Amino acid sequence: MSQAFTSEEHRANRIIKSALNDYDLNLSGLTVYTEAATGPYLYSPILAASAGAKHVYAVTDDSRYGTKEEVQRLTNHAAQKWDVENRITVTFDTKKTQISDTDIITNSGFVRPISEQMVSWAKKTAVVPLMYEPWEFRPDDIALDACVDHDILVMGLDEGAEPLSIYPYGGFLGVKLLFNMGIEGYKNSVLLIGGGIGFGHSMHESFTALGISTEWFADGESEARPYSELQTHLRNHMAEYDAIVIAEHDAELQFIGADGIVTARELKQQNPALRIGVVAGQVDQTALDQAGLDYYPDQIRGYGYQSYQPSELGLKPPLELYAAGLRVGEIMARHRLSGCSVGRTSLLAERNPLAVPLENRPFRSVE
Repeated sequence: MSQAFTSEEHRANRIIKSALNDYDLNLSGLTVYTEAATGPYLYSPILAASAGAKHVYAVTDDSRYGTKEEVQRLTNHAAQKWDVENRITVTFDTKKTQISDTDIITNSGFVRPISEQMVSWAKKTAVVPLMYEPWEFRPDDIALDACVDHDILVMGLDEGAEPLSIYPYGGFLGVKLLFNMGIEGYKNSVLLIGGGIGFGHSMHESFTALGISTEWFADGESEARPYSELQTHLRNHMAEYDAIVIAEHDAELQFIGADGIVTARELKQQNPALRIGVVAGQVDQTALDQAGLDYYPDQIRGYGYQSYQPSELGLKPPLELYAAGLRVGEIMARHRLSGCSVGRTSLLAERNPLAVPLENRPFRSVE
C-alpha cells in the first residue's frame, strides 16, 4: 500500500482479502481480461491483480456513470494505492495483442459482447467464466458457436453454492428497493412478482418477517399463487397495494405494458399512488412514463437483465461474485494450460461446486 486508504478503500481491501481466502483464489501466472468501471466494480481489476494475476487488461467506455477517461483515472489511482499499477492496463479499445495474451476473459460489462473476432484472437487455452448462472446465458453476450469451434471453454457459476450463497441478499435488496421508492417497509402492502431461480423467494421471506403484508405470485413456488391468477387479482385488488415489486428472472412474460398482464394505464386509474419497483422482469418503461406512475430504478432493462443489482447494497455482493467467477476461470485455465481437453476440463472443473457447465453442455463432446 503506497498511499493512505480512504474508509471505503479500507473496506474494499478487507473484502478483497477475505474473498481471496474464501475462494482460495490464486491467479499467479495468469493474465485476465476484464472491465474497468465505477462504484463497486472499480475494484474488480484490483481484486484480480491482488490475487496475483500476471497482468490485468481492463477495458472501459463512456456510460451514464462516468466517462472512460474518468474511469481510467480512478482505476489507475486505486492501482497505485494497492501497489499493482504495473500489472493493470486500462484500455478503451479491444486490442488483438491483449486478447491473444489473455488466459481468462471475464464476461463482464464493458467486455461484452465477446465477438467472433475476439474469439478468433484468443489463445487456444483461453477460457470464459460467465460470472453468472448458466440459465441466465444471453446469446448476445458471447459468440458461443465460435467458442466451441476454437476450443474456448465457457462455464457458468452456481450463485447458491458455498461460500458464495448470494440469494439471501435478495431479501435485503427488496427492502432497500422499497426504501428507494419511499415505502416505509413496515405495515405496508406489497404485491411481489417472481420466484423460481432468483430473489423472489428470499424477498417473500424478508417482507413477511418485517410485517409487510405480501401477496406473492410466482409459478412453481408452493407458497405463491400462479401467474394464471395474476391478471384477475390485479384488476380486483390493485387499489389495496402500496407497491408492486417485480423480481422475475426466468419467465418471459410481459407484466406491465400494452401486451402485458396489465397495462400501466389500468394501474394508474386504479391506484394513482402506486409505486413500481423492478429488480428483473419485462416492464414497459415508456408506458409507465406515459401513465405517470412512479417507478424505480430510473432505467428498466429488458428480459434477461437485472435492473436493480445486488451492488445497490454495497461492495461485498459484486466483489464476492467476481471472486467466485474468477475462481471458476482459474480452475478452467489451469486445466487447459496443463494440456487437458475442453471436455476433460469441464468435467474436472465441475468438481468445484461453484463451476457449472452450460445447460446444453456444448463443450462436453469436444475431447
